[in-house]
Amino acid sequence: MNVLKLINPPKIIMNYMAFAKISRALDNHDIEFTFLGPVELDGNNYRIKDIYFPPQENTSTTTEITEEEMIEWSQELGPEIANSLRFYGHSHVNMATNPSGTDLKTVEEFIQQYQLCIQFIVNKRWEIFLKLFDSSRFIIEKMPLYVEKEGILLEILGKNSYKVVSLSQEITINENGVYETDKIKWNIFEGDVRFKLTEEERQEIKNSYDMLLKAESEPAKDTWTHPGPYSYTTPKALNTLPEYEACMKCRVYTRANELKFNEEIYKIRICNKCADMLDRAKQSTTDSTKKGKFKR
Repeated sequence: MNVLKLINPPKIIMNYMAFAKISRALDNHDIEFTFLGPVELDGNNYRIKDIYFPPQENTSTTTEITEEEMIEWSQELGPEIANSLRFYGHSHVNMATNPSGTDLKTVEEFIQQYQLCIQFIVNKRWEIFLKLFDSSRFIIEKMPLYVEKEGILLEILGKNSYKVVSLSQEITINENGVYETDKIKWNIFEGDVRFKLTEEERQEIKNSYDMLLKAESEPAKDTWTHPGPYSYTTPKALNTLPEYEACMKCRVYTRANELKFNEEIYKIRICNKCADMLDRAKQSTTDSTKKGKFKR
């Protein structure tokens, strides 16, 4: 296999506020989540101007977006933003950032439609997987992430760890080797970089995280897990549950879906209320046979 080394490789440069919004979500969220961002080509580099949280269903190991909700949400964003959403990112919480089979399939579908995708996976330690797919230019994987603020370009090395790469302007360093403005403080001797936020920026970051919470359809907190799938010779057990379809936080198929999928019910998480109702229904239904065991 021939490996080409680019003389002037492109950089993925993220706006600092987009970086801060992701950081806030990572610090406060203990399940996976998805975020998208508009991308623009700036010379040889790709710039991520902001990030947004689409409607999503999240668990500790999965994050999902439905096509219907995505279409409606894109219309709300407007065509200018929606048509430039080529940055696809999600968190792996505390797990490694290697892409899963599902991740690879999602990106493959993405680039078939748009020809450009920046795939980004990050965990709470700010370990990252960053890959650029540009069908008109090249595919580059294991790229570093850069963040720009106040004319200083920084490479992200880990959580609260940065390396200054370049400056877009001349700066003045004091006698202690410190460059400081109202937005950033950089000690050139220690390599320490600290960001400062205005109240407006803090509020914008908070509002962004609130939008994630609003966009998220999360399973009930009082939940239990079980392996699945479970098959029934008849779906009558579910007919006895008057509130079965009313519990929106339970990720269980309705009777209509059960019939559609050959009476197989794939459950991921279910609240105790629905579990108790289902247990009672199964006990009172003599013509259903369970091929599995629920596990609290």
